Amino acid sequence: MLPELALFALLLATSLAFCLGGLPWLPTRLGAMALARPLGWLSAALVGLSLLLLAHAFVTDDFTLNYVAQHSNSRLPLPFKFAAVWGGHEGSLLFFLFALTLWNLRLGALALPLATRARAQSVLGWLILLLGLFLLTESNPFARAFPPPFEGRDLNPMLQDVALILHPPLLYLGYVGFAASFALSITALWERHLDASLVHAWRPLARAAWGWLTAGIALGAWWAYHELGWGGWWFWDPVENASLLPWLFGTALLHALTAFAHRGQCGHAILLLGLLTFVMSLLGTFMVRAGVISSVHAFAIDAGRGQRLLLLLGATALTGLILYGWRGRLPKAPERLHWRDGFIGAIALPLLGATVVLIGTFYPLLHPLLGGGAISVGAPYFNTLFVPLLLLAMLTLILLPQTRSRWAGLLVALPVTLWLGNGVTAPPLPALATLLALWLACATLQRVWRCGVQRGHLAHLALAILVLGASQLAGHTHERTLLLAPGEGATVGPYRLQLEAITPELGPNYSAERYHLVARHGERVIGHLYPERRHYSVRTMPMNEVGILRLASGDLYAVPGEKKKGRVALRLAYKPGVSGLWLGSALLALVGLLPLGWRLHRTATKEAQCHD
Repeated sequence: MLPELALFALLLATSLAFCLGGLPWLPTRLGAMALARPLGWLSAALVGLSLLLLAHAFVTDDFTLNYVAQHSNSRLPLPFKFAAVWGGHEGSLLFFLFALTLWNLRLGALALPLATRARAQSVLGWLILLLGLFLLTESNPFARAFPPPFEGRDLNPMLQDVALILHPPLLYLGYVGFAASFALSITALWERHLDASLVHAWRPLARAAWGWLTAGIALGAWWAYHELGWGGWWFWDPVENASLLPWLFGTALLHALTAFAHRGQCGHAILLLGLLTFVMSLLGTFMVRAGVISSVHAFAIDAGRGQRLLLLLGATALTGLILYGWRGRLPKAPERLHWRDGFIGAIALPLLGATVVLIGTFYPLLHPLLGGGAISVGAPYFNTLFVPLLLLAMLTLILLPQTRSRWAGLLVALPVTLWLGNGVTAPPLPALATLLALWLACATLQRVWRCGVQRGHLAHLALAILVLGASQLAGHTHERTLLLAPGEGATVGPYRLQLEAITPELGPNYSAERYHLVARHGERVIGHLYPERRHYSVRTMPMNEVGILRLASGDLYAVPGEKKKGRVALRLAYKPGVSGLWLGSALLALVGLLPLGWRLHRTATKEAQCHD
C-alpha cells in the first residue's frame, strides 16, 4: 500500500508542476503569481514523501518492487540500503526530481519582484513536469513484481562504499542547482532585463550549485582512488567528464557574474552561460543513462529510454537558445573590460578547457557515424591539452591583476619546488605544476594580507593546494608489483612494507581474505594496512579492497591480486601529496557552500582595491 501512496504523491506533484508552470502566464497573472510559492512547497513535500517511502521499501526489504529487488538484498548493511535508493537509474532520477523541487523553493525565497520570482519558478515547474512524466511513464521506481523474488539481487559491490552514500546526492544537488541559473536566464531574457539586483540574487545560487557539484566530484574522485584499486583519482572516464563539463561552465558563469557585479559587464555571457551550464548538466544525465558509453559509473538502460532522454535534453536546450536569439538584446554596458582585470581569462579559460573535454568525450561516439572505425580517446589527449590550460589559468591568477609584489612569491616557490623534486630529478610537467601552484599560493596569501580574506582568495588558494597535491602524486609516486608470502616484504619509496599474515574474514554479505601488512620507516613501525580480496556471493563478483595508510607526507597504498602457490600478488605504492588533493577539494567546495550572508570586514580603501 505504501508504494501506491508514493506513486500517487509523485502523480500529484507532477500535476501541481503543470499548474506551477502555467499560472504566472495566465491573464490574471498578478493573483496567480502569488500561488507559485505555496505550489512549490506542496510539490517538494509530495516528491519528498515519495522518496522517503522508496527508502522505507529498501529498509524493509520490500522485494515486490522491481527496483528494490534489483538493487538490494536482505543482508545488505543499512547504510548501503540508503545508498541503493539512488544507486540505480529510477531512484537517482527520483532524487533528481526532489532536488529540482528544493531549488524551486530556493527561487521562491529570493528578494526579487513577485513577477520575476514567479516566472523563474514556473520555468522549474515545467522541468519538474517533464521529468515527472518521464518517471511515471518510462522509469517508475514503484513498479510491482508478482510473484516477488524471495531475495534481492544486491547492490553492485563497487557501490557499497561510504562515499557512494553521499556522492550522488551532492552531485545531483549541483547539477540541479544550475537549473535555477537556467530559470533566471530564461526569466531575464523574457523580461529583457538584467540588473544589479538580479545578479545580486543570482550569485549565491550559482555559487552554491557550484559548491555542491565540487563536493560531489571530490567525493567521486576519493571513491575512485580508494575503491577501484587502480591507484589514481581521475581517469578521464566519460562519466567523470560529464560532471566536469558543468563545473567548468559554472566556473565561467561565476566569474561572469562577478564581472557584472563590479563592472556592469558580461551581461550576454551571463545569460548564455546560465543556459549552457544547465544544458551540460542535462547532457551528463543523458550520458550516464543512455547506454551510449561504457563506464563503471553508467546506468545500463534500454536505447528507447535513452532516446527519449535525448529528446528532453534537446527540447530544453533548443528552447533556451531560441529565446536567447530572440530576446537576448541588453542595454549597452557602461564600460569595457580590460584584459588586465583578469575576468576575460577567468571566463575564457574554463570554456576552452570545457571544449577540450567535450571534444575528447564525444568524438569517439561521432567517429563511427562519420564513416570511421571505433576509436578511443584517453588520458594522453586530455593531459596534453587540458593540463597546459590549467597551468595557464594559474599563471593568469598569479599575474593578473598586476601588483608590485607578485614576483616575490616566485623567490619562495622556486627553492621549495627544487626541494620537493629532489633537485633536478623531477619530471618537467609536474615540476612546472608544482612551481606554479606554490607561486599561486604565495601570491594569494600576499593578497589576503593586503585585502583580507575573500571567497576568491580562498578559491585560488584551494586550487593551488589541489594542483600541488596532484603534481606531487603524478611526479613522485613509487610503485611496484610482486608476489609475497607471509614474513616477506618490500621497500616502496622511503618505507618498507611486510606481509605478516593472511586471515579469512566474513562480512554481512561477502567472504574475504585479509592481508595484514606492517609499515616501517627504518626500524620504527608507523602503521598497518589491511587490503582484502572479497567475494560477494549474491552477485558472484570478486572485489579488491585497497589498504591505505595515511601519512602526513602521502599514502602507503596496497592492492591485492591473485594467489599463486601460497604467495599473493600485491601492488604496493607510496603516493606523496595525496592529502593535498582532498584538502584542496574540501576547501574549494567550502568556498561555494559558505553561508549566503558570509562577509568579512574590509575598509573602504581595501574595498576599492580588491574584489570578492
